[in-house]
Formats: sequence, C-alpha cells, structure tokens
Amino acid sequence: MILGVVGGNGLEHITPKYYEKIYGVDINAEYLEAVKTRYTNLSGILECLEVDLIT
Repeated sequence: MILGVVGGNGLEHITPKYYEKIYGVDINAEYLEAVKTRYTNLSGILECLEVDLIT
C-alpha cells in the first residue's frame, strides 16, 4: 500500500510478478487517474483508492 501515491511515488520499482494486489491511496482523484494512465503495466493488480484518512 502506498499512501499519498500522487504521481506514482515508488510504483516504478514494483515488479508485477511478485504481487497479487497493490493499493495506491490518495485524496486527489485526478492524481489517481494519472497513476492508472502512467502505470498500465500494473493494471489488474493496482487498485487506486480515493480516501481522506483524516475524515
């Protein structure tokens, strides 16, 4: 799980064959859409969640 995934913080280091599921969490829906577009190699295992951890 990556909290504050923004533009992909660390996703470039993930090798998909080693993971079943990766969660990218951010408060900003636009950032999450950018991550999905940028990291298509993680489709199927990357799940982006729009969550405000404070509320």
